[in-house]
Amino acid sequence: MTTLEDRPNTALLVIDVQNGVVGEAHERDTVVASIGTVVEKARAAEVPVVWVQHTSDNLPQGSEQWKIVPELSPDESEPLVQKRYPDSFEETTLESVLDELTVGRLVVVGAQTDECVRSTLHGDVGHMRWVKAAVGKQVKLIPVSEVVYFQSDTKYTRVVLAQGEALIRTPLKELLADLDPRQFWQVHRGTIVNLDAVTGVLREDAERQFIILKNRQERLPISRQFTHLFKQM
Repeated sequence: MTTLEDRPNTALLVIDVQNGVVGEAHERDTVVASIGTVVEKARAAEVPVVWVQHTSDNLPQGSEQWKIVPELSPDESEPLVQKRYPDSFEETTLESVLDELTVGRLVVVGAQTDECVRSTLHGDVGHMRWVKAAVGKQVKLIPVSEVVYFQSDTKYTRVVLAQGEALIRTPLKELLADLDPRQFWQVHRGTIVNLDAVTGVLREDAERQFIILKNRQERLPISRQFTHLFKQM
């Protein structure tokens, strides 16, 4: 299941499994074999496999270090995206490749978890790009751009979408640190809203103000300490 109605498919994204990246990795052979197993399972299930290959001073294009490890061999029919930044989306063709494949959900493997894998999921400046959430018995990656707002709810945080919602365990404080502050504002002790989903502000009086959303009927109360953010609306 995906939040992108026109992109219902899932793809496997394999990031930077190159000689110069995993050559000295802990249990290198086991890691590569595990990735290979995931790749073969994706192919058997006819899930698209998309490869990402990094180029840098330490991984000059065409060098042995730059090449994908010999145990893994991208099929000629599988897209191979070249990148120069940790984030696989930055200045690459990845988004257009996923769009062409109508992919709205990704399964991500590769190297390194604390570098390019994390940057791809969170963006080039450390901002969260996807949120891993539970929807019923399923767990899916939801693009944060599709989230209308996040709201605290007892032990969980609600991830509210234009249609439907999901649950995560990440508290609002941690979310606020990872989300892009240009796009997401905290408007209440228990609520963070996506500004792209805001259509206006309703001012009932000096003390009571509410956010009007584009694709949701409910109105979100704005705490007094955050009302200054919306003075220009």
